[in-house]
Amino acid sequence: MLAKMFCLSTSSLSLNTFFPVISLLRLLAETEIRTRIDDYKPFIPGKMNVNQYCWKEVRPLDVKASALAMRALTYALGIPLRLETLGEGLTAGGLQVKRFDFFPRSESGKGAFHIVRSYWSSTTTPEPLEIGSGNLISSDGTPLLTLLCRPDNCDILYRK
Repeated sequence: MLAKMFCLSTSSLSLNTFFPVISLLRLLAETEIRTRIDDYKPFIPGKMNVNQYCWKEVRPLDVKASALAMRALTYALGIPLRLETLGEGLTAGGLQVKRFDFFPRSESGKGAFHIVRSYWSSTTTPEPLEIGSGNLISSDGTPLLTLLCRPDNCDILYRK
């Protein structure tokens, strides 16, 4: 009984530790979306305006982060991101993975800027981008941060 109580309090303590960090990241994504309304408005689903979308889909902690919110966070932090999502069907006995590469704007004009590439992993990978140093991009032109998103979960993928 005591062990169960200890485990519960430890796990709730760690969750409470991360809530402020997650809240801050969601606030940064929301700020990016609200600051650059014209860039994001075409991608907002349904008949919601930007404020409604942020209130319902970006700010709440109990809502799964959308690709649009991840893209906004990528741009707000200036960190390139590869988002990999599992496709609906099987091809040649394997799953298809759709890749989205998000590259943030460059205020200095150097390196990659405001680029989104999407392609199926089974197709040829786009040509590597010409980039400067310090862009958090590997030598083959792909973002160092990769998330694999499945219907109920997102995981960080690490390179060997």
